[in-house]
Amino acid sequence: MTLARRDLRKLRQSLAATLLMLTCGAAALIVSERQVDTATREQGEAKAQLHDISSRLQRVRDEEQEIHRQSALFAALQRRGTIGGEERLDWIETLRDLRNRRQPAEMEYEFAPRQPLGSAGTYVFYRSTMTLRLKLVHDGELFELLADLRGKARALVAVRHCQVQRLTVPTADPTGGGAPVHLEASCLIDWITAQEGSA
Repeated sequence: MTLARRDLRKLRQSLAATLLMLTCGAAALIVSERQVDTATREQGEAKAQLHDISSRLQRVRDEEQEIHRQSALFAALQRRGTIGGEERLDWIETLRDLRNRRQPAEMEYEFAPRQPLGSAGTYVFYRSTMTLRLKLVHDGELFELLADLRGKARALVAVRHCQVQRLTVPTADPTGGGAPVHLEASCLIDWITAQEGSA
């Protein structure tokens, strides 16, 4: 069976059309792969940018929380009278009031000269160390007295250490409280204040 010229022409046209379709399909496949690569790269860049923006936003939120925390701390220090400098006369009044209310068997205190601690922003912080000596009926008196001191003092009160020892021979309470004095305590306490300006 022989093919007529007309049939050969039709066959060539069909083969050419098939070849053209295969070429177009291959080109479309190459273009789509490039587009997929471009889209994947752009998606990766977008994710990186989103991560960077999220990280910066989190840093801003953290800084904002830190500013709020420090503002609250500063306001609390201001309310307590810690900001503004050392007020020793006020401190002595506080200690006298504490002695009258708590009535330890014996209470002596002595302040050392104030020392600079460091600065934050425009404020310089100072420490005035007080030596506090007490004679007590029981150790609970010491904790109550220190808690009162922290609550009433116009400074940030930080107890560095307390040494408590039992008296070998209990003595009578000189305040007339009736119970014998069993303990002697010696504490180092820092009164911390701040004021604006240089040391």
